[in-house]
Amino acid sequence: MATPHVSAIAALIWSSDPSKTNKEVRDAMNQSARDLGDAGRDNAYGYGLVQAYDAWNLLGGYGTSNVPPIASFTANCADTSCSFDAGASNDPDGSIDNFMILFKNEFGHERSLLVEGVSGGIKMQ
Repeated sequence: MATPHVSAIAALIWSSDPSKTNKEVRDAMNQSARDLGDAGRDNAYGYGLVQAYDAWNLLGGYGTSNVPPIASFTANCADTSCSFDAGASNDPDGSIDNFMILFKNEFGHERSLLVEGVSGGIKMQ
């Protein structure tokens, strides 16, 4: 039953950088697999247990295809009202289309707010 799992991981890795060839993806997966059974490739375990994250990193990880956005914001609160300014946030390789704010009180209760359709500076109250 390894084939569907390995195929899915190969597709996931390849989707992060479609310029990679099938050989490059396969080689990265083989090189990063956690060896099981006899040392090296064997008939019982093949190259071993696939390590998706390690294979992805061998191929450059984020590289230049997607750099995570950088969140930078200030919050000013008075009584039960807060204002947030995330205008200094940026995405080096794109634009910030939405963001989520997670509120958590001292009792561990959480609420989230998703703000979509953001362009330019982000300000809410």
